[in-house]
Amino acid sequence: MTDINTLVNSLEKVKTIRSPYKRSIKWFGLSLALMLIITYAFKYFTQQNMFAYPLYFYIENAILTLVAYCAILSAFLYSSPDEQYQLKAKKLAVFCSVFWIGLFSYCLYHCYSMGHIIHQLKNAMIDYQNFIEILSIGAIPAIWLILMLRKAFPTHKRVIGVLTILGSLTLAMVFSRFLDIVYEPTHMIIWRYTPVLILAILSYWFSDRLLSR
Repeated sequence: MTDINTLVNSLEKVKTIRSPYKRSIKWFGLSLALMLIITYAFKYFTQQNMFAYPLYFYIENAILTLVAYCAILSAFLYSSPDEQYQLKAKKLAVFCSVFWIGLFSYCLYHCYSMGHIIHQLKNAMIDYQNFIEILSIGAIPAIWLILMLRKAFPTHKRVIGVLTILGSLTLAMVFSRFLDIVYEPTHMIIWRYTPVLILAILSYWFSDRLLSR
C-alpha cells in the first residue's frame, strides 16, 4: 500500500486545457497587439502615412482579418478530440478557404484583365522586402500558435499546420500592407498572396514534426 501511495503522489497533475474558443481569442488578441507594435516600429523608420488608403483597401483587410481568425479558430477546434468541435472546424476551414481563394482569384483576374502582370514581374525584385515584412511581423505569433496547439496533442496535424500558417501569416499580411504605398492587385498576387500560399502548402509536409512533442 505504501508503494501505491508513493506512486500516486509522484504523478504529475494533468493541466486542464481551456476551450478552443478562449485559446483562439487569447492568441488573436495578443497577436494583434504585437503585430500592431511591430508594424508601427517599421512605420517609424519609413515615415509613411499609415492611413492614406482608399475605402476598399480597408474593406479587403477587414475580410482578410476575419478569414485569418476563422483559420486560427478552426486550427484550435481541430486540435480538440471533441467530435462537435471537429465538425465546426471543418465548416470553418471550408469558409476561410473559399474566401481566401476568392480574394486571390479576384486579384488574379484583375491582373490579367488590366494587363499589369508582365510589368509587375519585370519589377518584382524591387519589392522583395514585402515578403520579409510578412515574416518579420508574423514569425513570433506563428511560433507561439504552434506551441499552443502542440499542448493539445492534435491528431489532424497536416490540416492544422496549413490553417496555422494560413491564419497567422494572412493576419501578418494585413499589417504588412500598411507598410507599402502600393496596393494594386498585381502587387498583392506576387508579394502577398503567393508567398503565404506557398508557405501554407509547404507546412502540409512539415506539420507532423512541428506539431509533435
